[in-house]
Amino acid sequence: MSKKKIVVGLGTRPELIRFAPLIESFQKFSKTLEVKILHTGQHYSYEMDKVFFEQLKLTEPHYNLHVGSTNPTDQLSQIVSKSGEILSVEKPDL
Repeated sequence: MSKKKIVVGLGTRPELIRFAPLIESFQKFSKTLEVKILHTGQHYSYEMDKVFFEQLKLTEPHYNLHVGSTNPTDQLSQIVSKSGEILSVEKPDL
């Protein structure tokens, strides 16, 4: 039986906090699920990002888009474009 692939997209602190339990649950089913984390990189300092990965015991993201701080239109454009490229390669089930 092949694993189902899930890509979870995260970008901001509230998303990290909300999705951490879901990602942890998915990872418990590692025999049947392959979980990949796609991080937009909107927050990139230790205090705004890395500390949450550590405290919530999340694995390092498989992908980081590094969109950084820019105007919201540019951020959204980069997120959509770069995520689309990754998703077309990964071809997740969810």
